[in-house]
Amino acid sequence: MYRASLPGDLGFEPGSTAWQEAQRPIPRHLGAGGERHASPGALLQEWMSEADLMASLGQDAWEQTQRIYLEDDTATGIVMQWGFKDDAVLGQDYRLQMRRDTRGWYAEHLETRYHCGRGVSEGLCL
Repeated sequence: MYRASLPGDLGFEPGSTAWQEAQRPIPRHLGAGGERHASPGALLQEWMSEADLMASLGQDAWEQTQRIYLEDDTATGIVMQWGFKDDAVLGQDYRLQMRRDTRGWYAEHLETRYHCGRGVSEGLCL
C-alpha cells in the first residue's frame, strides 16, 4: 500500500471514509416531486451545476471526473474530485442515486466520501 511521505516520516496510511449521507440536500426540483430529465447524464449535469462543483475546478481541486452506471430504471452517478490543496483531505466523491419513472429521470439519494492522505479515524480524515 502507498505510504505518504511527510516531514519526519510519520508513516501515515492513506484511506477513504465510508459513504455517508451528503450534508448538501438534493434540490427539490431534481427530486421525486420535481421536474424530470431525459437521461441520467442530463440529471447529473444539472445537479453538478446546482451544487456549483465546477467553481472549485482549477482552484481548490485539480481534477474532476464523472461516471454513470446504468441498470434498467436506476442509475448511479459518481463525481470524483481530486488534488485538493489540503494535506489531510486529498479528494471527495459524490454518489447520486437516480431513478426513472414514466416522466423521466429524477434524483433519489446523495452520498459523499473523502479520500484522506494521513488516514481515517472515527470516520474522519486525520
